[in-house]
Amino acid sequence: MYVEILVLITSTLISISLVGKAWEAGALNKALSRAFAGGSIGVVSNKFLTQYTQFESLITASINGSLGFTGFFFIAALILLLTVWITNFIKYRSLVV
Repeated sequence: MYVEILVLITSTLISISLVGKAWEAGALNKALSRAFAGGSIGVVSNKFLTQYTQFESLITASINGSLGFTGFFFIAALILLLTVWITNFIKYRSLVV
Protein backbone atom coordinates (compact mmCIF):
# COMPACT_ATOMS: atom_id res chain seq x y z
CA MET A 1 0.00 0.00 0.00
CA TYR A 2 2.68 2.48 1.00
CA VAL A 3 4.86 1.56 -1.98
CA GLU A 4 2.05 2.43 -4.41
CA ILE A 5 1.54 5.81 -2.76
CA LEU A 6 5.27 6.49 -2.90
CA VAL A 7 5.39 5.58 -6.60
CA LEU A 8 2.37 7.77 -7.39
CA ILE A 9 3.89 10.75 -5.63
CA THR A 10 7.29 10.17 -7.21
CA SER A 11 5.90 9.83 -10.74
CA THR A 12 3.82 12.97 -10.26
CA LEU A 13 6.82 14.97 -9.06
CA ILE A 14 8.98 13.68 -11.92
CA SER A 15 6.31 14.61 -14.46
CA ILE A 16 5.94 18.07 -12.99
CA SER A 17 9.69 18.65 -12.96
CA LEU A 18 10.05 17.46 -16.58
CA VAL A 19 7.31 19.80 -17.74
CA GLY A 20 8.90 22.62 -15.72
CA LYS A 21 12.31 22.04 -17.33
CA ALA A 22 10.73 21.95 -20.80
CA TRP A 23 8.86 25.18 -20.01
CA GLU A 24 12.10 26.88 -18.90
CA ALA A 25 13.81 25.75 -22.10
CA GLY A 26 11.04 27.38 -24.14
CA ALA A 27 9.69 24.14 -25.58
CA LEU A 28 6.12 24.69 -24.36
CA ASN A 29 5.43 28.29 -25.37
CA LYS A 30 2.54 27.49 -27.71
CA ALA A 31 -0.85 26.13 -26.68
CA LEU A 32 -0.60 23.11 -29.00
CA SER A 33 2.77 22.18 -27.53
CA ARG A 34 1.38 22.43 -23.99
CA ALA A 35 -1.64 20.29 -24.87
CA PHE A 36 0.55 17.67 -26.55
CA ALA A 37 2.99 17.62 -23.62
CA GLY A 38 0.19 17.29 -21.06
CA GLY A 39 -1.57 14.54 -23.00
CA SER A 40 1.60 12.57 -23.64
CA ILE A 41 2.64 12.82 -20.00
CA GLY A 42 -0.78 11.54 -18.98
CA VAL A 43 -0.58 8.56 -21.35
CA VAL A 44 2.98 7.70 -20.33
CA SER A 45 2.14 7.98 -16.62
CA ASN A 46 -0.89 5.71 -17.05
CA LYS A 47 1.14 3.11 -18.97
CA PHE A 48 3.94 3.30 -16.40
CA LEU A 49 1.58 2.78 -13.46
CA THR A 50 -0.10 -0.16 -15.21
CA GLN A 51 3.25 -1.82 -15.79
CA TYR A 52 4.38 -0.90 -12.28
CA THR A 53 1.69 -3.00 -10.60
CA GLN A 54 2.96 -6.10 -12.41
CA PHE A 55 6.57 -5.24 -11.52
CA GLU A 56 5.63 -4.64 -7.89
CA SER A 57 3.95 -8.06 -7.77
CA LEU A 58 7.16 -9.64 -9.11
CA ILE A 59 9.26 -7.88 -6.48
CA THR A 60 6.86 -8.86 -3.70
CA ALA A 61 6.86 -12.51 -4.81
CA SER A 62 10.67 -12.46 -4.97
CA ILE A 63 11.02 -11.01 -1.48
CA ASN A 64 8.48 -13.46 -0.02
CA GLY A 65 10.44 -16.40 -1.46
CA SER A 66 7.70 -17.57 -3.81
CA LEU A 67 10.17 -17.66 -6.71
CA GLY A 68 12.90 -19.49 -4.79
CA PHE A 69 16.58 -18.76 -5.32
CA THR A 70 15.88 -17.03 -8.63
CA GLY A 71 13.76 -14.42 -6.88
CA PHE A 72 16.49 -13.66 -4.37
CA PHE A 73 19.01 -13.39 -7.21
CA PHE A 74 16.64 -10.95 -8.97
CA ILE A 75 16.39 -8.78 -5.85
CA ALA A 76 20.18 -8.78 -5.42
CA ALA A 77 20.67 -7.79 -9.07
CA LEU A 78 18.07 -5.03 -8.72
CA ILE A 79 19.81 -3.63 -5.64
CA LEU A 80 23.17 -3.76 -7.44
CA LEU A 81 21.71 -1.95 -10.46
CA LEU A 82 20.21 0.79 -8.29
CA THR A 83 23.54 1.16 -6.48
CA VAL A 84 25.37 1.64 -9.77
CA TRP A 85 22.80 4.20 -10.96
CA ILE A 86 23.03 6.19 -7.73
CA THR A 87 26.84 6.07 -7.78
CA ASN A 88 26.93 7.28 -11.39
CA PHE A 89 24.47 10.05 -10.62
CA ILE A 90 26.57 11.23 -7.67
CA LYS A 91 29.85 10.98 -9.61
CA TYR A 92 28.76 12.65 -12.88
CA ARG A 93 26.03 14.95 -11.47
CA SER A 94 23.68 13.92 -14.26
CA LEU A 95 22.01 10.84 -15.64
CA VAL A 96 24.44 8.69 -17.61
CA VAL A 97 22.84 7.23 -20.73
